[in-house]
Amino acid sequence: MIEGPANRRANAGGEPTRRWLHRWRTTAGLGVALLVSGTAAAQFIDESYFEDLDEFANLTVEDLLDFRLDVTSVAGTRQSWFTTPAGMTLLTPEAIRRGGHRSVAEALRLVPGVQVAQTNASTWSVSSRGDTRFANKMLVMIDGRATYDLLFSGTFWDVQDPLLEDLDRIEVVRGPGATLWGANAVNGVVSIVTKSARETQGLLVKGGIGTQDEASGAIRYGLTLGDDAWMRVWGKYRHHGGFERGADDWDLGHGGLRLDVQPEDDLAWTIEAEAYETGRIGEIVVRPTPLGHLTTDTVRRDGRAAGGHVRGRVTRDGANGWSLQSYYDHTTRVIADGFEVDRDTFDLDFRRRHTGSGHDLHWGLGLRHTRDETEATPVLSFDPSDRSLTTLSAFVQDTITLVPDHLFAMFGTKVEDNDITGFEVQPGVRLWWTPDDRRTAWAAVSRPVRVPSRTEEDVRLIAAYVDPDQLLGGPPSGSLVPALITGDRRLVSEELMSYEVGQRVMLDDGMTLVLVGYYHDYDDLVSVSLTDFMLRNSATADVWGLESVLRHDLTDAWNVDIGYSFTEVNFTDPLEDLSRSDGGHHHAHLSTTYAPSPEWELHGGLYYADRVRSLDADASLRLDLGATWRPHPGVELSIWGRNLLDPAHREGPNTASTTEVERGIFLQATIRF
Repeated sequence: MIEGPANRRANAGGEPTRRWLHRWRTTAGLGVALLVSGTAAAQFIDESYFEDLDEFANLTVEDLLDFRLDVTSVAGTRQSWFTTPAGMTLLTPEAIRRGGHRSVAEALRLVPGVQVAQTNASTWSVSSRGDTRFANKMLVMIDGRATYDLLFSGTFWDVQDPLLEDLDRIEVVRGPGATLWGANAVNGVVSIVTKSARETQGLLVKGGIGTQDEASGAIRYGLTLGDDAWMRVWGKYRHHGGFERGADDWDLGHGGLRLDVQPEDDLAWTIEAEAYETGRIGEIVVRPTPLGHLTTDTVRRDGRAAGGHVRGRVTRDGANGWSLQSYYDHTTRVIADGFEVDRDTFDLDFRRRHTGSGHDLHWGLGLRHTRDETEATPVLSFDPSDRSLTTLSAFVQDTITLVPDHLFAMFGTKVEDNDITGFEVQPGVRLWWTPDDRRTAWAAVSRPVRVPSRTEEDVRLIAAYVDPDQLLGGPPSGSLVPALITGDRRLVSEELMSYEVGQRVMLDDGMTLVLVGYYHDYDDLVSVSLTDFMLRNSATADVWGLESVLRHDLTDAWNVDIGYSFTEVNFTDPLEDLSRSDGGHHHAHLSTTYAPSPEWELHGGLYYADRVRSLDADASLRLDLGATWRPHPGVELSIWGRNLLDPAHREGPNTASTTEVERGIFLQATIRF
């Protein structure tokens, strides 16, 4: 049994303060030890790392396109990012490091059209193209393993915590990706791809301290097991202090291993295992009380999360290659004032490729089985408390060369049979034109769906205690009854018709411009009736927007990225006689790095998020500044100041459980052997 903070304070008096000071002394000691040991060990570090880093940092856009910017999330096979017919952003490890971001969710601020709001110290809401209310239409995967949780239709971002140095890339598709990836890939796909064990050889140690990320540390070691086998083991720990009221601090321990085998017959094997556990996740819970009409109280509660997975994959590359991947995943989470859910998921996925005669054909089959067990609270329960769901799927997608080197078309669909809504078909068509190696233009039409969550089908939630007479506008009767929100098994999938056009242009040496326009027409959106508190597919919405990115290498040492997106959302619910327009939402970012020498880099990031009226979320302007110093090859020291314009600002909706993101500073030391 883990003793809660409140009990520890009651039992120990000043013990929290002593623990806090001890943590800082310990972490500061770790940082000093890293610096000293790094300096002493510098003469033993391979200087090729330093040279490779300097070489990568000074690549031009043209070099990058040829060097490594291949993506797989749209075509299903490796394809140049520049010629991919979709609104896609590719985040490299260098971009994340230069941005000073400490997590994947934070790094997504660099993507135009993606809205990132940190609602408290441990919770992020990440959405795309106007899906700001529930953020339930974005599919997130790590090496093909889905993190989308069917209980509430979303991702718990606090535990999606890979070692950032081991990332190969993050592919962010803005817009539908259901043709390849199936239901719930409606407004976007975030595909996180990690490096193989072969690419992460040697020892990496890092540690940091800060005012928000109060203590963090990681170690990773990669070794060679033979001529064709490599392995890495790693572990990391992170303690994040609470924001404004200090009640939402949290910590996370995470570790794993990966084995890659690649014999000479082009058959590659991967076996991976990871596990994580939080000591606590501080929460501020707003709950209804039967003390009066629509009254609530706010209490502090500790949540927790734990989980792990085992994943195996075998692939054969080439024009007629194939892949087979399977994983088992277990998660446990305590949320919402004591509500607990345990989930077990088994997934099997097979994909095959055939090329020839102007066709690049992909097809595949999939099976996913998941079972959850829930423990109710007086306010929140599910009926039934336990439930199993199985999804069978198949897809086919063909890329056709209409005019060699210039005009291409992609046709495909994914079909699924699930235990929630039954048979679903999700087709998509893309057409693109590359008149030369400096321009790509495309158009796409897709129809993805979002399957209702367990919450929408089976929830029993007391939203408030109400006086029926007072609710109807009359005088109080003095009688209070619970307003119970209940799910409905008759719900159907939310549907989207998506239309997109875009182009990428290399304007000049070192300058690339991306422009994307889209229109989304939603039908059968789930909403809550204000008369009987039932969930129904009664709402519709239309969303249109523009996205643009400009990257410019001003000099060999100075580059600038500017991103901008505009979104307009119009929501209608005829059942509730509701029609609402959020108006235009503007989001923008500017990030820049200046590297006067291989030893020094200066970084800056400016992020603007517009007000969202439907959420009562304020506009915010955020400034981050940082510097990196490499005193010796393989030793890297960095300092970052974050949210420098205001002492604190609110990014989420205005509720009692929403805290403000505070100004902070973070220092980190990294050593590679």
